[in-house]
Amino acid sequence: MTVLRNAAAAVFTASMLFAQGGNGAADLEPSPMALNTTLTLRLTGRASAPWSLWLSSGTAVNPIPGVGTVWLDAASPALGELAAGAFPAGTGSTASVLSIPVPNDPNLLAFEAYLQALVVDPTAPSGVGLTRCVRIDLENQDSFTPVGSMSGSRALGSADLLPDGRVLVAGGGSGTLTSAVGSATCEAYNPLTRAFSPVASMSTQRAFHTSVTLSDGRVMVIGGADGAGLVTATAEIYNASNNTWTLAAPMSSPRAAHTATLLANGKILVAGGVSSFSSPAGSTTPLGDILGTSQDTGEVYDPALNTWTPVGNLMASKRFAATATRLNDGRVVIVSGLNGTGSLLGSEVPSWTNTVSIYNPNTNSFAAGPNISLARTGHRATLMPNGEVFVSGGFAPTLLFGILTGVTSTNSAVKLNATGTAWSSAGTMAAGALLHGQVLLKNGKAHLSGGSTVTLAGTTLTTSSIANCGTRLGAGTSITATNPLPAARGSHFAVRMFDGSVLIAGGSDATGAALGDCLLYTPAP
Repeated sequence: MTVLRNAAAAVFTASMLFAQGGNGAADLEPSPMALNTTLTLRLTGRASAPWSLWLSSGTAVNPIPGVGTVWLDAASPALGELAAGAFPAGTGSTASVLSIPVPNDPNLLAFEAYLQALVVDPTAPSGVGLTRCVRIDLENQDSFTPVGSMSGSRALGSADLLPDGRVLVAGGGSGTLTSAVGSATCEAYNPLTRAFSPVASMSTQRAFHTSVTLSDGRVMVIGGADGAGLVTATAEIYNASNNTWTLAAPMSSPRAAHTATLLANGKILVAGGVSSFSSPAGSTTPLGDILGTSQDTGEVYDPALNTWTPVGNLMASKRFAATATRLNDGRVVIVSGLNGTGSLLGSEVPSWTNTVSIYNPNTNSFAAGPNISLARTGHRATLMPNGEVFVSGGFAPTLLFGILTGVTSTNSAVKLNATGTAWSSAGTMAAGALLHGQVLLKNGKAHLSGGSTVTLAGTTLTTSSIANCGTRLGAGTSITATNPLPAARGSHFAVRMFDGSVLIAGGSDATGAALGDCLLYTPAP
């Protein structure tokens, strides 16, 4: 162990070092950092290998050739070894867990430090494995902390956690559910600096596109609409290691507001969506011009071959802004959505489908699932730890004796059992919302944040957003209110970070104005 400590000291003091992701040979993952909890640091590496965990009060920039990169400031007077040990015996990768009680002391809110570990690993450069760097910055439980803003306002874009711990935000703009405004610009949130910085732009403007993190950690963006409403079939892949986008093979059909799901075999299922987000000049049915292009087809992308293969049959309905959730058995449940337009009091209104289609990768086909009790679009869906699919909110019809009387954002929440055969109630949200945040926390609860609201009374459509938040645990049938957002926000990004906090970025405020400011949510245990 003394030899490792000396080696670690040499690595961490050889120069001022910079990187967030280490060299991939080991990992360090903390629990959410809240007062009056126990902070756990989970360090993984090769069985029986010794490790050394180091702390610094700051960061600085410089690599070490042949070893990898870290992000600890060698000039910091606080630089030193926090803990050392060896991984449990066994085979392959194992873990050591450090537990640090955090008192309920407000003075600790000013504490800030950085951790990174060095482990022995013969497969890593120079036999040394480096973990990602972790920022220790304590917050109150169930609280929102302002962090750096994006370079501009973004809604209806995409946000994905990168392997190095940053969050890639791509495309989006000031669009609405039926008027997407795309951009090609991208930026990344860095949890160590709590700030955004620009990264390479996409080749195509995109809003209402989809994104998927591939098995190798690259991010693929698919389809979407540009600033003029032109929908694209193109796709491209971002590599964080060299900050580049590479074009992938295009889909067989342009798609926006479709679903995209990573399958267990590493392939990607894309389903539904519209092929147009614009109306011909002089059209009297602009909503119909868009929703009339909704699709009931699906196709599968193979990253190894860079090819698309059509799904063998059609879904039970055409779908705009549906959800798709991969079950534990590998099948994908695709729920509800819009499939066209109808009429209410002589005005054009959306038409919903309450159908569910379940994709089976073994047969490359869709099968009918149980209909959802209330059709919706713009809803959210999360696979819970017990295998259920939790669906909440959305934009839904209001019916009287089966006749459409209006449309509104719903507070309905339901759950589909783990076998995909039956729906049941999962409680109600504090207020109706669509395009809200819904994230599975490390404690097994789903956290819901804000959301947009839409109400149609007669021929008057009113839009706004809310600040309400809540959580739902496992197989529960109720949603518990938690601290609200500091201000109303909908159509935003919500991404769980490696430490269990949630980045809430962009969206639109209560007046519908697009936002660029961001928050970091620290959950309660």
